[in-house]
Amino acid sequence: MNKSSVIFWALAVSISPAAAVGETNRLETVVAEIRYQVTAIEHQPGDKVQAFARLVEKADALVQAYPQRAEPLVWKGIALLIQAKHAGLKALPKVFQARRLLDASLVLDPKASGGAAYLALAMLYYQVPRWPLGFRSDQQAEAYFAKALEVSSQLDAHYRYGEYLLAKKRLPEARSQLQQALAFPDRADEPADALKKKDLRRLLGRM
Repeated sequence: MNKSSVIFWALAVSISPAAAVGETNRLETVVAEIRYQVTAIEHQPGDKVQAFARLVEKADALVQAYPQRAEPLVWKGIALLIQAKHAGLKALPKVFQARRLLDASLVLDPKASGGAAYLALAMLYYQVPRWPLGFRSDQQAEAYFAKALEVSSQLDAHYRYGEYLLAKKRLPEARSQLQQALAFPDRADEPADALKKKDLRRLLGRM
């Protein structure tokens, strides 16, 4: 039995009404670990493509174990997206797979993980190549950023929107968004906030 199968069978247990709360807690615990690793891997040395491949495998086990929950789809999609970013054009099929997963998560629960699917899709639409290789659309990216901010006006949404605005040379708007992101207090359940704020200070310093 491979590692993915072991994780799957550890999670895919029969859920009785009495165990439902415990299963939800287990799902949330693993999702929180994946969410943290998405940021932590970016700040660690080593082979990021392989590190994200392992994270995709972990998220896929959750997808198999919790097919009716949006969160596993969201974080598998995000892990695939960042893995593809590090792998380059040869990983373009993973980008299309990530989009399918994120779109599917929105059908189940558009507010899952604080609207993280909207935010990931926004980043996806402005970072992928244009047609015929990809589907880049700044208009679509802006629409998804607006949705993300509507669902959850928190550090992540302002951070990534500010990053986008900076890439577009819209400096006053970018500075406003990045400063708003930096002003949020660290969240006890989001240990990656300290790493994100390090990046925010670096971006503001460049401006």
